[in-house]
Amino acid sequence: MQRFFFDLMEDDVSVSDVNGLLMPELGEAELEAAGVIAQMMADHVPRANLHKMAVVIRDAGRKPVARVSLTLTRERMS
Repeated sequence: MQRFFFDLMEDDVSVSDVNGLLMPELGEAELEAAGVIAQMMADHVPRANLHKMAVVIRDAGRKPVARVSLTLTRERMS
């Protein structure tokens, strides 16, 4: 098991993970990050026309090893 840290970014706000989670491998950490982003979007549908979310995954040495992101664009068609 390895410890991974999941730093959350939403538009211009960033929150660093200080505890991390034990996961068997990076692929599992990426799936966890995708689930976090999906839950964030489900909990809070933004009013802005452009909304960006990302989770940066860091390893036990605190080095970034992956990034999972989602950009929601809302536009009206006239």
